[in-house]
Amino acid sequence: MFEFRRLLPIGFLALTALCATGATPPRFTGEQSCASSSCHGGGKGKDEFQLFSKKDIHNHAHQVLANNRSTRIGESLGITDVTKDARCTVCHSPQQSLALERFAAGAKPAQGVSCESCHGAAENWLRFHTRLDITHDQRVGAGLREVKSLYARSNVCVACHLNIDQQLVTAGHPELMFEMDGQTRAEPPHWKEETDPFLGPRTWLVGQASDLREISWKLTNAPNDDLAARWRASRWLLKQIPAASSLPADQLTDYRATQSSADRLARSVGKQPWTKDSTLASLKKLSALGAEFRDPAVPAAEQRRRAELLVPAIDRHWQARKTAGLTSPTLETALTAAATETKAQAAFKPDRFAAALEQVEVAMELLPK
Repeated sequence: MFEFRRLLPIGFLALTALCATGATPPRFTGEQSCASSSCHGGGKGKDEFQLFSKKDIHNHAHQVLANNRSTRIGESLGITDVTKDARCTVCHSPQQSLALERFAAGAKPAQGVSCESCHGAAENWLRFHTRLDITHDQRVGAGLREVKSLYARSNVCVACHLNIDQQLVTAGHPELMFEMDGQTRAEPPHWKEETDPFLGPRTWLVGQASDLREISWKLTNAPNDDLAARWRASRWLLKQIPAASSLPADQLTDYRATQSSADRLARSVGKQPWTKDSTLASLKKLSALGAEFRDPAVPAAEQRRRAELLVPAIDRHWQARKTAGLTSPTLETALTAAATETKAQAAFKPDRFAAALEQVEVAMELLPK
């Protein structure tokens, strides 16, 4: 059985494997190697670098470390300079932790999340990866990291978007939540997506299955009551989705078994077709869960965890339905009200959220069939 472990950003996984075999790892060539007008820095159709460098929030991840909040977090942990400490730069500026010999001549460690942070060190594939006679498998075989499939993409993203040392959270770092579809839309995408109006819910589900897998891994290594509540909430939510029916119902305390089954779910869902009918079925099921939040047997803290996962789930399905031209200001208002309830943290009231969710359900029933 494959043994899962904490996913790490940039080329660290591949780098570890190469070092173990004694092979020389490929070098990073730097962002300038992607930015020429004949490659990804040109006009429409070749403007990936332009979109990334100007609009993608990843490109500015290092700047977050310079704000006052980051400084205060660092001070509480005894970190002199958070802009250089590996505990912070591992996600905010991954290349800063690498030795200079890992960079090709003229290349410098990028400040922020760079092209090669996600796509891998480019030395072995840079010169030929845009050729039309080269297949995707050949590019990946040369070291270009696989991010085309939703499953592979989720594995790259979840590394920084979920995994965080508890010490950082205790010191004031925001808790990380991984929701791949919404976060992808916010980048914004600098690549060509599938021409599938219902790609969003499928992307969301792959991301949530990967999220559950990683939380399961963490709990097998370090028990944590709050994280366990997130784990139970994640399982509860996924079991509401018909496409996730393969997730066994009898693993309520078995983190390792859930880890494996969640990974299988993430792999399979990314390949499954998603339709208008399946999107609508899931949307109706999710919006009709108000009664679940009136169950006194479920602690309020766990209900809050369920709610903060449920609202984005409904939103991503609703966004897909809107591509068909549907509009509903009433639904949008009700969903916003439900989202507001989830921000109450320790003051979260399950009955108030249930009432807000029931308004979402009413608005859903008024939509044209």
